[in-house]
Amino acid sequence: MAKAAINQSIYFLIVAVLFMAILGFAFAGTDENGNQYVDGVVVVSLKGTATQSDINDFVTKYNLSWEGNGPQIFTIPLFRAYVTFPDINSTIQRQVEMDKISAKANELFGEGYITDQTMNYVENYGGTVLSIAFSSKATHADANTLVNSINELTLQGIIDDPSPNAGQVIDVLGTVIVPEGQEQHWLEILRQDPLVSTAQLQGITYAQDQTNNTTAPPSNNVAGSNSNIINNSTLIGAIILIILIIGVSLVLINKKRK
Repeated sequence: MAKAAINQSIYFLIVAVLFMAILGFAFAGTDENGNQYVDGVVVVSLKGTATQSDINDFVTKYNLSWEGNGPQIFTIPLFRAYVTFPDINSTIQRQVEMDKISAKANELFGEGYITDQTMNYVENYGGTVLSIAFSSKATHADANTLVNSINELTLQGIIDDPSPNAGQVIDVLGTVIVPEGQEQHWLEILRQDPLVSTAQLQGITYAQDQTNNTTAPPSNNVAGSNSNIINNSTLIGAIILIILIIGVSLVLINKKRK
């Protein structure tokens, strides 16, 4: 009986180790450098010259599709409108007003008129104000219409962006859905497209430093990057080691008891 109990413990230990080893390879692919990536997607950055028609046609010509609501379009604002509202120092109220402004702008003009909203301290306007950045689609009249449509907002001023590139698109960043198992194949095809600036596999990370930047798009975490990555294999290896230790301990305990 004692020998049977020990053999049974060893059997279950082997099964557990094999299960965890298989699990480690089940959810992600690896590129030519051994870096893990998310199955079924390729991260693409289109050139700033891309129009909305270009963005739509880019995926349809390959019979592919954008993930979610499509790519993010990063532009240098054409101008900014500065507004105040009651309880402007309340974090909750700020978010309420930002959401309301975004929804109202989409209702009045459609998407793409507002590029971002940030809180700023402007001494000429008496302190803290909400800065609303407008794209090249918008005019000063549109900004006035938007502000006047929300009762609690007070317009403090409108300032044109001094940059010679004001209103221009600087990046179009999105994730293209591709057939699973064909990521490398589609990566090479998309990289050859003249509209593509860069194309990368989407690397897997568990932790990543993030910085706020209102003038440039956020960096993408892609397979093959030098960012600090704790990948699945490290996690699975730790779990397997723990199971081994526990299993060996159980076998030794069974030996002593029998």
